[in-house]
Amino acid sequence: MKTIYFVRHAKSSWNEPVTDKERGLNDRGYSDAKLIAEALQKEDLAIEKVFSSTAKRAEITCSILTHTLEIPEEIIEYTDDLYDFDGRGVLKFIKKLPDDLDKVALFGHNPAFTGVVNVFGNLQLKNLPTCGVVGVQFNINSWAEFAQGETILKLVPKDFK
Repeated sequence: MKTIYFVRHAKSSWNEPVTDKERGLNDRGYSDAKLIAEALQKEDLAIEKVFSSTAKRAEITCSILTHTLEIPEEIIEYTDDLYDFDGRGVLKFIKKLPDDLDKVALFGHNPAFTGVVNVFGNLQLKNLPTCGVVGVQFNINSWAEFAQGETILKLVPKDFK
């Protein structure tokens, strides 16, 4: 069994004239990330490795959640491979994950994450909102066999407001 927790970055700020990759979070993004982190504390995630897009908004979201969940920095990796918007890069990344990992968290972007969870999970979402989390479990032994799974978790900030 393999499990992926897809975490879309929190609400980004458009107030500063920076590149897309350098956009941080706005106030709502910070508060939503804290809400979701607190909700995730009640789940038994047992995450073995965390991967995040190198976009600043994803990195900050990752930092807030992993800090709250007391996930050691040593198991967090930042990669340009998750700075993907159509999902092809995300799928390629997943299929190359080391097989000794069974539970991973990915921090990234839409529409890639909505598309991937809709195709490979069994819960259809119109949109994975900012700072939304979807966990999908796969009955596979190797990430190269990545195929249809079962959605086991869905958390979105508006459910906690």
